[in-house]
Amino acid sequence: MQQNNNQYHKFIVALEIVYSLFLAAGLSTLLLGAQFELSYWALVIICVLTLIRFFFAPSKNIELLLDKIGESRIEKEEKEKKYRFVLLFDTPVLFIHAILFTMMCKFAKDKTGYTAFFYIFFALLVINFTWLKFIYYRINELKLKCKDNISFWAKNNIQFAIPIGIIVFLILPVGKSILREDLFIVIRFICFVALFVLAFLNCRRDLWNTYSWIKL
Repeated sequence: MQQNNNQYHKFIVALEIVYSLFLAAGLSTLLLGAQFELSYWALVIICVLTLIRFFFAPSKNIELLLDKIGESRIEKEEKEKKYRFVLLFDTPVLFIHAILFTMMCKFAKDKTGYTAFFYIFFALLVINFTWLKFIYYRINELKLKCKDNISFWAKNNIQFAIPIGIIVFLILPVGKSILREDLFIVIRFICFVALFVLAFLNCRRDLWNTYSWIKL
């Protein structure tokens, strides 16, 4: 069983490398198309903070699951099923994070695409929240204690996803349909500032809780 567990860990290490390359490629594409506009650099800040947050965390979540399955007292056959489920389900979720981040970088370069940028950021928060909750559930199902960070990250994501979703899916579409163009431009700018602040605070809270060196 220990040998199988080691094989799974080697596979996750390989996935981690490929996943990290996806993230790095997304950010490099964004920076190669640098623009001299404040809105562009505001989105770059969010992309960089998001990159720091998600560079290793999703793959570490998979590693945590593998460790907890290995520690559990369930039957060997049941462990093998759970190992396979992690690879078949959690691995694609890992790469969904990378794809969404790459899309964020793409829309950050679009001068008219900041709304799409925050659509993707909203989706990233919701997907990560759902995944973390599912991880928490599966670890509890093994009758083992889950890391407190898992619960914190999930809560942080959904708390900020809700107001971001209200702005991009309700306030902006309704404002565009009922307001004069000149007035909507003002509302759109206010919404951009609000979305930036929400995204920044979401990342800052996550990083502040996760990395002790930030607090030094």
